[in-house]
Parts: sequence; structure tokens; C-alpha cells
Amino acid sequence: MLNAQTYSFNYGEWEQVVNDYNALALDALRLGFLLPEIYKATYDQLIAFPVQACANLYNMYYAQTKNQEMASLNNPEANDWADKVVSCYQRDSVLADYYHQRISNGKWNHLMSQVHIGYTSWNNPDKQTMPSIVRIPETSVVYQFEEVNGYVSIEAEHFSRATAQGETFWSIIPDFGKTLSGITTLPVTQKPDKMSLEYDIEMQATGEVNVILLLAPTLNFNDNKGLSYAISFDNGAEQVINFNGHYNGEIGKWQANPIIESGSIHQLGKSGKRTLRIRPLDHGIVIEKILIDTGGLKPSYLGAPETRKK
Repeated sequence: MLNAQTYSFNYGEWEQVVNDYNALALDALRLGFLLPEIYKATYDQLIAFPVQACANLYNMYYAQTKNQEMASLNNPEANDWADKVVSCYQRDSVLADYYHQRISNGKWNHLMSQVHIGYTSWNNPDKQTMPSIVRIPETSVVYQFEEVNGYVSIEAEHFSRATAQGETFWSIIPDFGKTLSGITTLPVTQKPDKMSLEYDIEMQATGEVNVILLLAPTLNFNDNKGLSYAISFDNGAEQVINFNGHYNGEIGKWQANPIIESGSIHQLGKSGKRTLRIRPLDHGIVIEKILIDTGGLKPSYLGAPETRKK
């Protein structure tokens, strides 16, 4: 019976079978679009559904295995894989409902109702059971990052520490921007005094580095003064960066991109663990991603993939 222990990560077994099934499911979907209408019901019943359902099962158990692995390392990626398990488990019901209700106007209703997930005995189990998952409490997650191939990349919501005072707080905006999310300060009626984000980074480089904040496009709505933040490494002197005070209605790259890239140059005197600190001086700043170029960062639309320590 297929479960999370069927295949191993050794020799890339799990990845291989999942990739093969995903490729097969994609081929089946493409072929289905090419068939004449008269054959589609039979094709869906005998080929498309079995392939899609099996691919989904393999993805679900692979996600469960990754969830267990990441949870054992107290890695917050465990929560992402847990979400994948839930999504696949729910999709199984959606696929079965399509088979029962949509193919041939319900001709095959209940044919796929037999329990096929979570059973441990062949003797007619009572119900399906979603594979067990483990979630890492957010309070126990301390994100750490490392320099890889001459750069560091950080999703802004993955801070190591966040500070706020009084009624102010940091708000994560999920699915915002180009990649994962944005993070900003609220409420806008309170000054963001003593608010900061800190990121722990294992750096190899010394000397000059460029820290680039990828920010949501924002106008200088505060009487054209512009929005500013302070940035520093460790307990060093802060640089104050005003990233849009110069805007005067001209056409800029950020309008079409759409992102504002705000950079600052820093001198690092030693390698090892460093702490990057960002302190907003105005409300309305939405940070999406942080890039640190130590000499190897390449141009890209989405920004380099995150270099989180495993």
C-alpha cells in the first residue's frame, strides 16, 4: 500500500516517481484536449481520472514525507509541506466528485467512493483519513540565512526578530507582490517609533556589500517628502534611505516592473554571523524581499530564490 515510507529520499527515489507521475498527468491532460468530444467521457473515465488521481496521491505522500523531515529539523518549511498535504487530500475529493457527477451525467456515481487514503487493512475500512502532519509553531521558528554564491536572499516576512511598541504592530500581507508576501507597519495613525526587523545571516564576504530592499511601489504622498527607513548591520551606524522623495511625476522603471529597488552600500569588516536591522521611519513602506549582493547576484525579475539555512 502506498504511503510516506514506500519510497526513499536516497538516490532521489521520491522525487523521481513524483516527477514521472506529474509529467504523465500533464500529458494526459494535453491529450484530453485534443480528442473529439465523442471520446472525452470514456477517456476521462479510463485514463485521465486514474492518472490525475494517482499523481495527486503520490504528491500527497511525498509532501507528508517532506513535512516529517522538515519538522524533525524544526524547519518552518514543515508548515508549507503540511499545507500541501491538506491541499492534495482535498483535491482527491474534488477529482472523485468530478468522476461521480460530471462524467456521462453521473453514470459512474459512487464508483470511486471506496476508501483509498489512510487505510491500514484491506477489510473495508470505515472512512478515509488524511495522512498525519506536523506543524511548527510560529513562535518557535527563528529564521536564519546564509550567503550562497555571492548573494543572500530573504523573504521579508521571514524575520528573525521583530520589535514594536504601544499600539503599533507588523502586519504580513500574504500573496502580495512578486513572490511570497509583503510586510508593513500598522496602524498608519501611529508613528512607527522603535519598530524594527532583524535578520540573522551567516556571511562569508567582507568589504563592500550592497543591500537591496524590494519594496512595493509607493508614491511620496507625504507632501513629497518621501518615505524613509534606517538600515544597519549589527550595532553599527544606521544609514537613512529615502527611496521615493525624488519622485516628481516622471516615468520610472518601477511603474512597469512593478517594484522599487532601494539599495545601500555597507562595509563588513569580518565574516561570520551578522544581523541586518531595518527600521521604518514612515508608515506606508511595504517590504517584499531583501537581497544582499556580495559580488554574485545576477539580474532577475523575481529576485534570487531565498537562501535560508536548512
